[in-house]
Formats: sequence, structure tokens, C-alpha cells
Amino acid sequence: MAVLVACERHAAEVGGQLLRAGGSAVDAAVGAAFAQAVVNPLLCGLGGSALVLHADLRTGTVTAINGEAATGSGPVPGSWARRLLGRVETFGRYAVRGEPNQIGPGAVMVPGFVDAMDALLAGHGSGRIGLDGILAGATRLAREGFVLTPYLGRWWDAGSAGDSHASRPGYPTLADKMAAQPESAARYLRADGSGYRAGDRFAQPWIADILDHLATAGLPDFLHGSLGAILAAALERDGSLITAEDVAGYRAEPAPATTHRIAGNSLHTAPPPSPGLQVLQMLGLAHGLRLAGEPRGPHRWDRLAAVMRASFADNRYIKATRQQDIADTVRAALDADALGAWVERIRGGDPVRVRGAQPGDGTTHVTAVDSEHAVCITHSAGSVGGSGYLVPELGYLLNNFLGHYDPRPEQPDSIRPGARIGTGAPLIAFDGNGFRFAAGAPGGSRLVTSVFQVAHEVLFGGTATDTAVTLPRLHSEQDRTVLVEPALDGAEELRALGNDVRVSGYMSRVQAIGRDRSGRLVPGADPRGDPGLARTG
Repeated sequence: MAVLVACERHAAEVGGQLLRAGGSAVDAAVGAAFAQAVVNPLLCGLGGSALVLHADLRTGTVTAINGEAATGSGPVPGSWARRLLGRVETFGRYAVRGEPNQIGPGAVMVPGFVDAMDALLAGHGSGRIGLDGILAGATRLAREGFVLTPYLGRWWDAGSAGDSHASRPGYPTLADKMAAQPESAARYLRADGSGYRAGDRFAQPWIADILDHLATAGLPDFLHGSLGAILAAALERDGSLITAEDVAGYRAEPAPATTHRIAGNSLHTAPPPSPGLQVLQMLGLAHGLRLAGEPRGPHRWDRLAAVMRASFADNRYIKATRQQDIADTVRAALDADALGAWVERIRGGDPVRVRGAQPGDGTTHVTAVDSEHAVCITHSAGSVGGSGYLVPELGYLLNNFLGHYDPRPEQPDSIRPGARIGTGAPLIAFDGNGFRFAAGAPGGSRLVTSVFQVAHEVLFGGTATDTAVTLPRLHSEQDRTVLVEPALDGAEELRALGNDVRVSGYMSRVQAIGRDRSGRLVPGADPRGDPGLARTG
């Protein structure tokens, strides 16, 4: 049996076709991820980043592939520090007057999505389906077009309306980004300048041409061949921090997963700068507080919120973790004494106040499992529409991750050559019987708390995976502000406990697969997205 879940049904259909054609979970996940890059181009794409977590279910070996975007080695304009308005909340982006680190070529980091997919296929692909077959579904969607579902259409709405520069510095709208480059508007907006809507048909023949080229030339050509040369020349010409050497020298980096054991479960995630470490820490704190045994209600929500804030307090600069600091960062977060101290503080009523972040939206996710593999792929453009910048000869939108870094020198998260951003928080879990659970999600900082809550329900609460992804969720990372979904019971009582409770219609879209007691794979496609599900067997 094989199962694949994704945030976009068009992408899941592509993954399902590959499974039925004899492909593995890895083959299907890669094909689905390229399809996501086509059907959801404002949240992800060829110009974005990717974080992969793969488990070989035959050996139990779990490996991360870091295809995150990397900073260029060019000099940071001195004017950015002088025009710095500040950081948009403790974990948010850095706002610079005029938004040069959010919009246009200056905001771009070397895109790693395609290189990560190449590394995943090279290391774990079945070989039963050629690259042309894996890319065929995405190529067809790009050339023939597809009908936007309400979920896909909403990103054009969210990015076109929203706040202005003055009211929300650091988070320019899609309209702001498209206005900066008419070529982008011509390709990704309607002829009248408005965003596409649900029911519209949208084709990207320029993306189909690139995919056709890659199917013949190979995925390495994207950065290390003719396509990479075009990208590098344009970025240098247009004032990016990225040099030709940065593009040619980029490689997706495999690394051992970060692992933590809790109550007979072996939990694995990608190492920092991925915030997956926070998921492990939150699970450890929640288990220490025995929250799974508490009734679902305001007192449990209050402690869950405190657990979330504790982890955000400990991991303010996790996305800027340097390679040499990874081991120390992991030890500090998962140290038994440190976890125990937080448990006692929360149990004693400490409200755990910490400032937090603006939510980010520019991400998507696919999870796939078969008898030999479990794989999670989180990939992102940054914020909605990325930088809004594209190279006309190529046509795909490039990311805007540089805005996460401090433009001032000698800061913990200063812009430094080759630094890689951390975007996803994938999780794969084993118990005494083998594979137990795999999940990941898009959704800025809310993806961390959403993966945590779903995993907590499944692993420690005994909730079925397909039920766990549907349960109402909450999110808390600043002060005592607790964002709750409208369906969460006990909001007024939670407010009476001293929390600033606010109803939010936006939470992350978790894509999860679990194994039940009978050994059957149970898919959990979050209904908050455009739930896509494919299975065989």
C-alpha cells in the first residue's frame, strides 16, 4: 500500500498517477512537488527552497536534505542598515524602508528546490520511472493549464488586498511586488491587473518549456548548466547579492536527522536551522506535563499555549543557526534538565510571556509513504509571490527569503554568505512496531505549532490521523496572545484564565500519514487546504 497527501488536489492527482504507474513514494512525492510548483506558484516554485525528510523503512535510517535557499556572497548595501525600520515582531522579517530586502532581485537567495529534488531522486528514487515520466504531470498542468480551486484562488486574493507598506512594513502585498516588475504582472496577473480567481484557467507554457528542458538535460542543469547560467547572469546584472559562483556552487546538503525519544517513540526531524527542533521540544514539554491525559478544554489549551511560547522563547534565532552550532542548539533545546525546568514553570502557573511573529504564508507540503519509504517535502517561495522578481528568459518567480536576516553586521542573524534559511518542520516517528507517523505543513510559524498539535494527538492521545488533522487548533507565540480557530471549545474560559484570546481563520495545513494498530496506513489531508489524497493497494 502507498499513500500520498498534499495541500493541492491537482498535485495529489499527479502523485497518484505515478504510484499507479509503479513508482515509489519518493517518485510520487517528487512528481507531486513539481506539480505544486506549477499549480501554486505564489507559495512555492522552481525559484524557491525545499526541505526534505526521508526515512528508509527497511533500515530505519532517517536523513534530511537541505535544499533551503542560500544567501549570496555579494556585499550588503550599506543603505539597508540606515533605512532599517526594525524587525516585525521577534520572529518576523526585517523591515527596510522601500522594501529592497522583500521585493525585487535584492531579496532573492539561491533557490534550492530543484537541486533538492535531484538529490532525493538520486539517493532514494526507485529508478522504475524516468525523469521525463516524473515531470510529465507537472509539465502537462503547466502547458495545458488547470482550473483554480477556491484554495488556490485565495492566494491571489490574499496577496492583492491586504495591508499597505505603511501599515505593515516587511510584508508587502502581491500587488506591491507585481508593480515593481511589469513582466511578472503580465505572467501572473490577469490582463486587467487583477489576481486570478477560483474557476479561472491558468497556464504557464514558459514553465512547461523549462520542465521539458530539464527532462532531457537533467535536473542539475537548473543551477549548474545552461539554465543556471541564465539565472546567474540576470541576478548579477540586476543587483542581487548572488554571484555566478554562488549559483554554480550551490548543492543540496544531506544531513542526519535530529532525533529525540519520548515514551517509546523515536521522533525524527530536520536539524536546525529547521524549526522542526521546536516540534520535538514542544512534544517533550507536553509529555512532561501529561497534557494528552487532560480533558480537551480551556485548562489544557492554556498549558498547550504556554508550551508553544516556551519553545519560541528558547529558539528566537533558530533560523540563523550556523553549521558549527547545530549540535549545541539541539542539546540545549532537548536537555532533560532544561525540559524539566520548563515543565515545572508551566505547572506552577508561569504565563511564559514572549514576543512573537507575523504569520507567513508562502509555503506548501507533500507527505508520501509506502512499504519502503516515508518522505516529507516542505517547499516555499518566502511570502506570497516571493520577491515578485523573475528572469524574463525563464519566467518563474524567485523567492524573497533575504528579508528574514538582519541587514546590520555583527548581529546573531546578520546576512552572511552561504547562510541557509529554515522553513519547514517535518516529522517522522517510529514506535516498537516500526513506522508510526509522518507529517509536515506550510504556514509560517503556525506550521510548527500545527505539526506539534497533530503529532501530540496521534502519538500520545491515541487519535486517528485522519481525525487529528481536522481538530480545531490554537497558536501562541507572543505575550499571552492565543489565536484560536472558531470551532475551538472553551475560548471564553481560556480568556478568563488571563489570555488575550483572538479568533483566527488561518492555521497551517498539516499533511500527515499514520499507521494504525492493524498496520494500515491512514492518510490525513488537512481540510484547511485543498486536500489532495492518492493511494494504491
